[in-house]
Amino acid sequence: MIPLVDAEAALASVPGPTPWHRATHLARHGESFSLYEPYDRKRDPGNLERLAGLVFLQLEGKTYGIFGFQCYIKPLGDERFVVWHHIGTDKNRTGLRVALYDARTLRAIPKPNVAAAAVRSSSSLLLEADPIASLAIPASLPDGQNRIAIPEALTEIDELLMYGNSTTNGRTSNGWDKSNVTLVRLLPSERSVYIYWQRWFNEGPFDFVWQGPDKVAREPKSGKVVGHGVRLGIFEYDDSLQEVSWIQEIHAGS
Repeated sequence: MIPLVDAEAALASVPGPTPWHRATHLARHGESFSLYEPYDRKRDPGNLERLAGLVFLQLEGKTYGIFGFQCYIKPLGDERFVVWHHIGTDKNRTGLRVALYDARTLRAIPKPNVAAAAVRSSSSLLLEADPIASLAIPASLPDGQNRIAIPEALTEIDELLMYGNSTTNGRTSNGWDKSNVTLVRLLPSERSVYIYWQRWFNEGPFDFVWQGPDKVAREPKSGKVVGHGVRLGIFEYDDSLQEVSWIQEIHAGS
């Protein structure tokens, strides 16, 4: 069993979903970007539908990116960064998109509050730059190892652990009493992606409206995989990556 403090440290080092997790160390030419949530219920109540849930990537008062719900932003330390997010709607997620960007190529977005409406409706993102490389991981992939074509630029990444969804074998999610969450392990150097059905959660006694896993990391000292969930707390996976060995706590405030 991994000490809780080690699990917490591992999870603190990986990105969480926007808009709830906004910490970033993304920089360009030595200057750090900030992630800013533009919607303020008290200051701007009329823009609820347009701005709520969005995050702006800003530098010196200009906006260089707009991220919708559940976008993950992982800086790589050399002014490049990886972003991944769900493809499709909350009730019909068809896969994950992973893209590699160079922060130095980002251009300012004119009229970001206007552009935000399209991002809000698509639950996606807007960056005024072409990605160095991108990859779509379909939700239809079967469980286990899948060999896929991966752009060469992505092979510098050792491993990406992400949460996705599965539509194979008729699996569906309705956001209420059906869940189809998967753990997705991308190994670019092997040209492989591994899909792990989250049996512990999908077939467990959970509230799929208010609970769900949102962060996952490999704890470096043990090599074990740990996760965190909304109103779930922290948990440790067993070797199958389909079941958990322990969950820290289950309560409404996590």
